[in-house]
Amino acid sequence: MNPFRREDLGPWFDRPDEWDGIIVHKPDRLTRSLLDFASLIIWCEDHGKTIISVSESIDLGTSAGRLMAKIIVLFAEFERERIGERVREMHQTVKHNGQFVGVSLRTVTWWVRTSTWCPIPRQRP
Repeated sequence: MNPFRREDLGPWFDRPDEWDGIIVHKPDRLTRSLLDFASLIIWCEDHGKTIISVSESIDLGTSAGRLMAKIIVLFAEFERERIGERVREMHQTVKHNGQFVGVSLRTVTWWVRTSTWCPIPRQRP
């Protein structure tokens, strides 16, 4: 998600005089998009702010620090895209095999009859 649109973080960008930097556990916790991270770095540079990464001890005030942070975020973006690809592949495989992903029909039938969400235990053959 774009850091400028985050519910808790976004409003702070409208009040840059009230803070000096953003402290994060890891840079990829701010965003998993390299483009969004680059725009955040540019915004921080333009407004004299800094991003402080606690776990990696990266200084984004240097070119080497910005490079390292971008590499971390690039891997996070790659990981996010791979998860999406694997989920899509799983759905295609399940669909191809004629299986159903989600709530079983027996559970839905039970829920409709009792209007209570209570899964039916599987019966062993």
